[in-house]
Parts: sequence; C-alpha cells; structure tokens
Amino acid sequence: MKFRISTLAALTISCLGFAQWVQAYPDFIGYGYKSCMTCHYNGAGGGALNDYGRALFHAEISSRAFFPKSITDERLGELSGFIPGKDLGRFRPGLKLRELYLVKPDNPNRSITMQADASMAVHLDADQENVLMLSFGYVPRPFGKKSDPDYDEIKTWISREHYVRLKMSENWWAFGGMMDKAFGIRQVDHTLFSRGGLGIGQNDQTHGVLLQRVAETNELFVHLFAGNLFQKSELRHKGLSLMYEFDPSESARLGVSGMMSQNEYMEWLRMALHGRYSLGKGGAISAEGGVRNDKSKATSVKTDTMYGYLQSQLPLTRGYFFLSNLQFVFQNSLSNFPNDTVLSLGSLMFPAPRTEFRLMAILNRPWKAEGVGEDAWQYQAQFHLSW
Repeated sequence: MKFRISTLAALTISCLGFAQWVQAYPDFIGYGYKSCMTCHYNGAGGGALNDYGRALFHAEISSRAFFPKSITDERLGELSGFIPGKDLGRFRPGLKLRELYLVKPDNPNRSITMQADASMAVHLDADQENVLMLSFGYVPRPFGKKSDPDYDEIKTWISREHYVRLKMSENWWAFGGMMDKAFGIRQVDHTLFSRGGLGIGQNDQTHGVLLQRVAETNELFVHLFAGNLFQKSELRHKGLSLMYEFDPSESARLGVSGMMSQNEYMEWLRMALHGRYSLGKGGAISAEGGVRNDKSKATSVKTDTMYGYLQSQLPLTRGYFFLSNLQFVFQNSLSNFPNDTVLSLGSLMFPAPRTEFRLMAILNRPWKAEGVGEDAWQYQAQFHLSW
C-alpha cells in the first residue's frame, strides 16, 4: 500500500484542526514561551533547565498552596537553585527521578524507574551563554527478556548527554557532543510514536554538531550526527536532520522537520509537520503528523508508516491541568508494527516546586487488515522529582 501525499496532508490538517484539544512541556507556549532555549540549555528543548527555567517553574507554573502569601512569586524563583538561595558560581548541578506505577488488566502490576539522572552544567562565561553540559542516567532493562543472551550486557547506566554550547554571534549558536536529534516536537512522553517510533526516544542520543539560528519569529536547526559512539560501529546511525519553526501569530508556532540516516543494516527517512498553539495562560494545543520510511539494505524491503498525534493541556488552577492525547499509527506492512489508535486522558499536577504527578488512563485500539482488534486499557501513575 503506497502512501499518497494528499492523504498525509489531509490527516495532518485534520489533526491540526481540532481546536478544542490541548499536554505539557513544549505546550508551555500557553505561558508565552515559544523557543525552548528560553528555559533549556539545549536549544531544541529537553534536558536540564537553565536558571530562568528553574525560576519559571517555581514562580509561575507549580502550585504555591504550601506557601504563605508573604512569600512572593519572585522569592520562590530565587529559591529555585540546587541549594535554595545559595549561589554556586558557574556550576549548576541537577537531579531527576521519574517513577511509574503501571496497571494492566490480566497482567501483574509493576513499578518502573523510568529516569534517574544526574547532571552538571558549567557556565564557561559570566553571561551563561557558553556552557558545558554533562548528564549521566539510568536505563531500565526491558521486562520479559531475561532469556535474551545479550540481556546481561544491556547497560543500565549511560552518559545521556555531554556537549558544549557556544554562542557564535547574535543569532547563531553551536552545540558539539552527544545530545538528542533535532526533529519535531520534543514531547516528554517517549512512548509516543513521534519519539520512540522514529528512533528519537529517551535513550537515542547521538554524537554530532548542531547549529541553531535564532531570530525574533523563527528558528532553524541543522544537525549533522555520527551516531552513538558508545554503540557498536555497525549500529550507529549517521545522518542529518533539519528543523525550521516560525511564528504565524503571537499565539502560534508551526514547523517542519526532516531527517535522513543509515547504518550498515537500515536506511531511515523521517518527515513531519508540527505545530503548537496557545489557548491562553497555561492552555495549549500541540500536534504532529509525519511519515517514517525504513529500508533494509539486506533485502531492499521498505516499510512506510504514517503517524499523527494531537495533545491538549487545559489549566484547572495553578499547577493542575487536564491532559488528553490522541494518536494514530498506520503502515503498509501489517506484519512489522501494529497499527494503532491510542487515546489517553488524565491529569498533570505540580503540587509544589520540584514535583510532578501524572494520572493517566490509556485506551489502545489495534487494527489489522482483517478488522479491529480487542481494546486494551492501562492505567499509569507517575511521580517526578526534579532538583
């Protein structure tokens, strides 16, 4: 089954057209922040927060229910450092822990440590423009694969990020080292097909050079990468990604991404359209639609996959949000990856600075050539501590 550009365009426009849906992090465009560089050291988002991002989380986003009115938002921002109220000079240490409790009918409930990272940002100049970033993290072993002969060789601790950021001019920035690939909306949910399904998930960092051009109403990213140099050489995906985002209005940011890469076994091509739209303070819509093309070098077999998702974040009160997520995955080879429609509903809570809770109910409806499969529900409770 061949994909037609008209079909992709129609589905993408359909996703972007649901104006009553809205999730978090990149969707903090609802607070007026379009560029990820405002709050993150990495210009494309993700990873450690800079000083402004930490202060913003304390002073504007998280609930202040545990603080008396005598403590102002400005004071909360001043207490956002690793040691509250303490100046550590040019060093910015950080810790992140994310725990998941997963409930699936007819399956044992289980607790999973999804993330346990330690980071250190070193400001190389007084203006905090040139930065050395180091991050070390935990990777859980996959469940149910202890019989795999390589199971004991799976690393559980990895260097997740290590790069240098340099300001080249008023508009140009350069990043060199190991980091996430610049592509699409960098959602925190790595189970989305737009992350893990495209090879840009939680543990898919790559060594390379990233150039970023920042202007008032647009940003350009050019990422040339050589793969993860800690992997075996035949597995390393070498390639190039491009991403361009622009602001058609004060409330919106639209973008296009493309990526080509290959190793000794596969050739990958990814393309996507994406957008974010503010619905007022704390509320936002984000959507992405695209195609994944995989080609085996050994057999010349191609697998074409089309995907799309729509996420929503609706504020209830300060620090508390209603979340919704609708995702579809459709491919021409039914034997390789299941076609899915996934609906997620739940809540995102920041009851206090440095903390996050998520409660989600997720419905997965698989479908094949012979018809729709059986619905599968799962329930998730997440706790996230960021220090």
